[in-house]
Amino acid sequence: MFCFMFLDYSLGFWYGSKLVEEGASENVFSSSSYTAGDVITIFFSIMIGGFSLGQTAPCLKSFAEGK
Repeated sequence: MFCFMFLDYSLGFWYGSKLVEEGASENVFSSSSYTAGDVITIFFSIMIGGFSLGQTAPCLKSFAEGK
């Protein structure tokens, strides 16, 4: 599990640094190119969202038992 987590970290930071270096201007929130802050924000948003979805299984089990 940690292997996949660290591979996800490395892929996200590698691709994000590639976007920053190339000056990719496909930033949907503004017409400017990506910055390092944008990459960090996107990365942690995806990671927190993924961990949150992973934590829903015990809650769904409790809801099913209560039903």
